[in-house]
Amino acid sequence: MDKRYNILIVENDTHLMRIWEDIISEPSRNIIHAASGYEALRKIIEEDIHLVITDIDMPIKNGPQMNGLELIKHIRSKSKYSSISVIFTVDQNDSLGDIVKGLKRGAIDYLREPLHPEITRAKIATHHKLHNKRTLLRLERDKTEKLLKNILPEQTINELKVSGKSTARHYPMATMLFTDFVNFTKSSEHRDPGLVVEQLNYYFSYFDDVIEEYFLEKIKTIGDSYMAAGGVPIRNKLNPVFCCLAALKVRDFVSNELLNPNLDPWEVRIGINTGPIVAGVVGTMKYQYDVWGDTVNTASRLEGASIPGKINISKSTYDLVSEYFECEDRGKIEVKSKGKINMYYLNNIRSKYAETNDSSAPNKKFLKLLTEN
Repeated sequence: MDKRYNILIVENDTHLMRIWEDIISEPSRNIIHAASGYEALRKIIEEDIHLVITDIDMPIKNGPQMNGLELIKHIRSKSKYSSISVIFTVDQNDSLGDIVKGLKRGAIDYLREPLHPEITRAKIATHHKLHNKRTLLRLERDKTEKLLKNILPEQTINELKVSGKSTARHYPMATMLFTDFVNFTKSSEHRDPGLVVEQLNYYFSYFDDVIEEYFLEKIKTIGDSYMAAGGVPIRNKLNPVFCCLAALKVRDFVSNELLNPNLDPWEVRIGINTGPIVAGVVGTMKYQYDVWGDTVNTASRLEGASIPGKINISKSTYDLVSEYFECEDRGKIEVKSKGKINMYYLNNIRSKYAETNDSSAPNKKFLKLLTEN
């Protein structure tokens, strides 16, 4: 490990302190000294301590008293110090009962004084190696956690950890966002599949950033389709507005990239709908957070009924966002399996809420309004 192992030795006898340093010092360790229990607690707060070594009695000539047992109790009473290992020392005057007390208080080992150099070095080396292994395990666990959070919402992960299952929940107001690249299948038929996937990754990586910026939840991608939801799993009443802001940013990005000579000219259609959904994880293998309900199906139909470069929204979404966005009434349009439904094109943010030179970007007034709500 690159990071040095920080050992705090609590000892008020300078001669004994030098003996400790002579026995256990090596380049990969940093020896820190405290002359009392209270000073040791201050050092623990100030420094990243990995191991504490303290006398179980720790006599103090002046000032308030705190013996080794009390120090161990203080360290173990704070969950943030749970990774700190504690070794205590005993002498010929300490009984077996004292040793048991120290171990019960939370120490992991003990040493007898006078110190035997070889035994002391061996024990410290063992705990040093254990610390390194724990650190590696923690790093691997953090990597796994990060990967898991890219697949499932944190709330769902916590449920699965506790009970091994997650309950699907009903959300009375959520907003679904669908995107699709127009004529993707036809345009990619004669291209190298690797290059097609590379371009998809380029766009979807940008979409991911936008989705995170506006507090939405990525649900999944299917081929060239991207699906996200607002208001799940964390409920918020502004999810229709956030979905619309995200859609505008995605639309403009894809439109600007039409001029990129290194990319195929793909155009995007977007559909948005607001209403009740059910969201959660089903099954016991290859977990996937998903959403169900008529709201989801209608959002997909709205995307299909849009045209390249346009954002098609439902009346339910329009009613919740028209105060902030300029929309174009399309009237009632026939949709497969749905009959005729009201549709609107979401064009831009209203001028009083938009940046002067960018009608798709919210100004400070709009952002303040959103944070207040």
